[in-house]
Amino acid sequence: MKKEETNVLALLLLLIALTLEISFVRSTWLNCAIVAGTLIYLIYIRKWWGILWVFLLPLLPALANFWAIQLHGDKSQAIVLFTRSFALAALGMTSLYGVNLNQLLRYWHQKGLPGHFTYGLLVVLNAIPVIQKEIQAVREASLLRGKTLHFWSPIFYIKAIFIAFNWRDSYVESMYAHGFDETVMRSYYRYLETPKSASLVCFLIFLLINLTLFIPK
Repeated sequence: MKKEETNVLALLLLLIALTLEISFVRSTWLNCAIVAGTLIYLIYIRKWWGILWVFLLPLLPALANFWAIQLHGDKSQAIVLFTRSFALAALGMTSLYGVNLNQLLRYWHQKGLPGHFTYGLLVVLNAIPVIQKEIQAVREASLLRGKTLHFWSPIFYIKAIFIAFNWRDSYVESMYAHGFDETVMRSYYRYLETPKSASLVCFLIFLLINLTLFIPK
């Protein structure tokens, strides 16, 4: 058995803790600190689209909240909600680009998550590139017949359902070939574990961000 270190669980717990905290704590400094920290992390892993979406995705909701609440004279609350929108978007992008779902599902499966749930999601995750190619093939075939399929076209989803039925037996066979069996305890070639250094770093980041609560307003 080969041990493999992953920080996916520590990062996920940090993101959940920060999400819960900013949902109940009214602090502009805390929201800004979270945005700054997540931007540094996205730059570190070079996810430039994630950085762009941090600013574009919450822009309209943030402006709408700020304008609506400011009209009632509560400017401080409006600023808090404005910055909170960007903080939540930043945490979401960090979760999207920073959390490896494949490793996370494998880790949870080793900790007791049911195999049919784990393997089902792993099949979907690993089939996404193939699904994208198949979608492109369906669109190109429709264009050859003079028809343009959009995402709202009912026939597009009908074709996708028939393709999924054709793949069903192959994926079931591949799942059993990779060790899927609910009745037998499975051994692992690579055993995932969270290094203590990753847990310590996430705790220090959480502590450092919370120190912004004591910054004079």
